[in-house]
Amino acid sequence: MTWKIIQLLISIGLIIGGLSGEFVLRGTDSSGLLVVFGCIWLIYDIYSIYAYKKARSDIQKAEEESLANESVKIENPCTVSLTRKKNIIGCAVGIRVFLNGAEQGVLKNGKTIIMQTELLHNVLVVKYNADDKTNTVRFDASPGSNVNITLQYLNAKLTIEK
Repeated sequence: MTWKIIQLLISIGLIIGGLSGEFVLRGTDSSGLLVVFGCIWLIYDIYSIYAYKKARSDIQKAEEESLANESVKIENPCTVSLTRKKNIIGCAVGIRVFLNGAEQGVLKNGKTIIMQTELLHNVLVVKYNADDKTNTVRFDASPGSNVNITLQYLNAKLTIEK
């Protein structure tokens, strides 16, 4: 979040510098274009902060749900495997995985994370690091069973298939 605030301040600085006439957009000698560039960057920064806060609230909701569901446990742990399909789009960035509010690790392109749960009602949240988008899937576990979930990054949208 600190980095996002710094980016916001830089955007405001670009706008103020362009409006003062003391600074210009490099290669154009135009302070007006610097203001336009600063405004576009400011809009992106505001959206980025909004997306970050929304992602944090989704993870907090999952934690609250898991706390509410803790009273319903199963006898034998259930194994949950999350597999990320290989795809050239978004392949360089990992996806953070949360099961019942607890971070399980970072899922790389074409890899699988194996998790265990002792709760009947579960919430799996995946957070794409590049733009803080999240996707949530809820599922019920049965004692000693396996739950296989596949994750695919497609057309800038995360989809989870059970």
